[in-house]
Amino acid sequence: MIIKKTKKDDVTILTPVGRLDVTGSDIFEQYYNELFEEGVHNLVVDCSGLEFLSSSGLRVLLVIMNKMSNASGKMVICCSNDHILDVFSLASFDKVIPIKSTIDEAIKTFKK
Repeated sequence: MIIKKTKKDDVTILTPVGRLDVTGSDIFEQYYNELFEEGVHNLVVDCSGLEFLSSSGLRVLLVIMNKMSNASGKMVICCSNDHILDVFSLASFDKVIPIKSTIDEAIKTFKK
């Protein structure tokens, strides 16, 4: 898995590329934990580079969301991939974590 990091305004955007499965979720969580220690508390996870999302990937996203919430931060998911959106919907993630179709829409949720 490759993780691309960009920043827009005060929001960090992480784009995991590849599979967010058992192996990928461990890599993603470790990468995020390092950012969290650096003070990153506003995060967009851009799923445009994901080929596959497993239950392990869903778990790590929940762990990160909870960590962000406990630190008065926020996480928003950006996803336009129908297959990945189906996984989020089947797991009812759309009821727990805000999911937007573009990065700009996701960034706007931090300005409210």
